[in-house]
Amino acid sequence: MNKIFWLFIALFVFLIFRSWFALGEISAGDAGFYFPETLKGFPSFPYLWVGDGLGSYSSLLYYFSYLVLPLKLLAVLGLPWVLIERIVWYWPFLILGIFSSWFLVKTVLPEGKFRFLTLLIYLFNTYILMIVGGGQASIFLPYAIAPLVLGLFIQLTNYSTANYELRARKTVIAGLVLAIQLALEPRIAAITVAALIFYLFFEYRLAILKYLKIFLIPLSIVVGIHFYWILPTIILRKGSYDTILSSFGWVGFLSFANFSNSLSLLHPNWPQNIFGKTYLMRPEFLVLPILAFIGLLFVNELKNPRIKKIILGFSLLGLIGAFLAKGANPPLGEIYLWLFSNLPGMNLFRDASKFYILVALSYSILIPFSISEIYKRLGPLSKIFLLLVISYLLFLVRPAVFGQLGGTFKTKTVSLDYLQLKDFLNSQDEFFRTFWIPKQQRFGFYANNHPAISAENFLTDTVCLKPFCPLKVAMPEKWGQKCFPNDHCYVRELSYFLNPQTAAILAQMAVKYIIVPFDSEKEIFIAEHQYNHQQREEVEEFLDTISWLKKIDVAEKIAVYELPESKDHFFGIGEEMAEVQWQMINPTKYKVQVKNISRPFKLVFSETYDKLWQTKLEGGTISSQPYMSVLNSFLINKTGDFEVMVELAGQKYVYWGGVVSLATLLLSLGGLIYFRPRKTRQR
Repeated sequence: MNKIFWLFIALFVFLIFRSWFALGEISAGDAGFYFPETLKGFPSFPYLWVGDGLGSYSSLLYYFSYLVLPLKLLAVLGLPWVLIERIVWYWPFLILGIFSSWFLVKTVLPEGKFRFLTLLIYLFNTYILMIVGGGQASIFLPYAIAPLVLGLFIQLTNYSTANYELRARKTVIAGLVLAIQLALEPRIAAITVAALIFYLFFEYRLAILKYLKIFLIPLSIVVGIHFYWILPTIILRKGSYDTILSSFGWVGFLSFANFSNSLSLLHPNWPQNIFGKTYLMRPEFLVLPILAFIGLLFVNELKNPRIKKIILGFSLLGLIGAFLAKGANPPLGEIYLWLFSNLPGMNLFRDASKFYILVALSYSILIPFSISEIYKRLGPLSKIFLLLVISYLLFLVRPAVFGQLGGTFKTKTVSLDYLQLKDFLNSQDEFFRTFWIPKQQRFGFYANNHPAISAENFLTDTVCLKPFCPLKVAMPEKWGQKCFPNDHCYVRELSYFLNPQTAAILAQMAVKYIIVPFDSEKEIFIAEHQYNHQQREEVEEFLDTISWLKKIDVAEKIAVYELPESKDHFFGIGEEMAEVQWQMINPTKYKVQVKNISRPFKLVFSETYDKLWQTKLEGGTISSQPYMSVLNSFLINKTGDFEVMVELAGQKYVYWGGVVSLATLLLSLGGLIYFRPRKTRQR
């Protein structure tokens, strides 16, 4: 029977995720696409600064070890992107999700039946299918690991002190696994740890402090491994998240789920997965919480008091998760808003839907328990009942079964136009930026020496430049968010700032080309949640009328315009033009050579202004001053031929923390070897 169930799970996985086992790109939503030239330019070490667009602090420094470095290493080995994305993101989700959920149910319900249902519930519910379909690897990967983290830490409370070696080994493994989850998404790791603490409190009550001490070593391993970004975050007070993540106003806007959605484990965007477009409650999903909580009727009949506590604890955990996942919506949405404002760390959860993970964890334990209890009582009808339950679970996700989901569930082909654009840009060795209107398309090429700026992000999120100020006032929302068919929204907004003065400013930002993308995936030019090709045509026709833009023939469906001139990454301003040459050592350090200068001048560095950029000259430190309110500049008084280093102060803390991280990792791996099973050591 078990073999049949496992065969069924394998067929079900292949059926739903068949695009992951086929050829073709599966980039969609948040999942990016990278050309080999881009991947090979990724850093080999975590740096505080990233050169995307105009450059910025690396707000996601913590995930370097998993979501950046492996991509680069596999690209250097010559693997194509269609394999890299599957090896790093998608296949690990399936492998980890299956093993992890099975590990948890075996840990908490070692004698339970129908544990294969845990896999169906945890991996194939509408919440995680929408997350996966949206390409949110930083969410679905830690989601897949969460049951393993819970199971490992729960096991630590069960090992006797006499079994020292096994306990020590499990302690190290638990720390390493939690460190991996934290490297992917700290918020999901925080939810998992909160679920663990809740579980322990419910099971051990006043004795919880005794068991929390067990976690000191694995938590120390987690902190040590992540010390490379924790140290600079504390010292520099540069948050690992953008400030927008803690904006109170976002909570209500992003509270898409209502209580019936979250309690039924129904994602509000199911099945089309269009951001902001929610659907009416589907009554068939209301059976799911009934299956989960009906097992409470049989709890008093259990002979094992520990199992009774487990079922009661996971029941309460599911209710708490459903209440939190609805965010600011009724009932009692004010509680979530109060927690968001007053509970430390809660302001990182502007998107309350992440608490769906608690509901999924709860139901993945409760439903197999409920089904097994009912199965025992139905006699000859038990097998029919089990078949009906399996059929019901498949029915809930029928759009996935029948291949009706989009996003990463569909393969794609990179348009020839984007390959031609890549070859055109990559053939030019000098540094320059591209300016995409309204934003960069997912297959649009960029590299270290050719960063890409999305107009919608730049014009609404950065420091205001004079020609762009009216647009920022008129456009509090991102482009297209309130577009309607035939309202000419993009052209109307473009007309605010495209003038000769803009050309000079873009040139000093090292912008050489303005690009209007070919919206091959129909996800950029959107009006009323529908693709609107007319808007793209209007933008191109409008740019054709700008006299200072020269349209060049690069690709048939992509419009490329060249600016009259563009500055380099470093350039001088003053009475005398300085000859400047530069070399990037890493994203936080540049070597600049200045020649034939006889008067003081201003050295401009065309990256987003930050006061921590500095250069040392003759024993003194020159801090960056804002140029054009958005770029960096340094007043240089030295003359003649000389060399200066431009560095980001604070990167040294990453190096110092990195030493601790590496030492912790090596000690942890050494501990796994030292505490390996005794029989193995005797051999």
